[in-house]
Amino acid sequence: MIADGAYKNRKRVVYRLCDPLRSFYEQKIMKVAHAYVNTSKIVLDLGCGCGITTIFLGSYSKETVGLDFSERALIMAKELCRKRNLLHKVSFVLGDAEQTPFCSEHFDTVFFKDLLHHVSNPVAVINEIARVCKTQGNVIGVEANGLNPEMFLVALFFRNERRMLTSTAVRTLQLFVVSDAYRDLSVKNEAVFFPFYTIGRLFTLVTPRRILLHFLEIVDHLENILGRSPLLPVSLFFVVAARKKASITSQDFSLIKKL
Repeated sequence: MIADGAYKNRKRVVYRLCDPLRSFYEQKIMKVAHAYVNTSKIVLDLGCGCGITTIFLGSYSKETVGLDFSERALIMAKELCRKRNLLHKVSFVLGDAEQTPFCSEHFDTVFFKDLLHHVSNPVAVINEIARVCKTQGNVIGVEANGLNPEMFLVALFFRNERRMLTSTAVRTLQLFVVSDAYRDLSVKNEAVFFPFYTIGRLFTLVTPRRILLHFLEIVDHLENILGRSPLLPVSLFFVVAARKKASITSQDFSLIKKL
């Protein structure tokens, strides 16, 4: 979740939707999410921002709800959703990820993207996810990898991204283990390597769209090959997947220490 100030420029948000490079990587993320979402699911997109991932999820699911604490972001999210004709099955709620307004065990799948390194108490968020997710429900999260050179530089130069320096696959797994509400925990480093993303960003600025799309196809093949290499720890992002193991609505989360 990001402060309202980040959504003052509507052109920037529209650019995010039209940018081939960003769309390329967000679609790769959504392919991962698609394995956990189908037409019978009620899905929560926690920390949805301006609704870009919510729109992807809404095209897969029976019903999708996006939650964010930025009112300005949600106004844009509704506008984008209306343009995609998804308002009949996608809705947005203003709220805090640590204390959502939803009933316990309401969602079949909870999805979040770049959320944990933006909140002050990630354990509380993970506990809240467990509360609103149905027993045996799926939880899938995508987080930026603080070990990646590009993400490391972003964290150094932008104050609101500073917590990204501690965003690693191992630490995120620790957060889920501490909660003790999940089973079938897994983490996958996606093979998006520096400097491919940086080169792609430069190509976006100076290269015609047709050539850029051809470049992205080449990158996709390279990533599939390098996905088996020892360089995985420096991938651009990682995906954490888990399943809620039992009803924990009566559990006292106050006893769980913050990492």
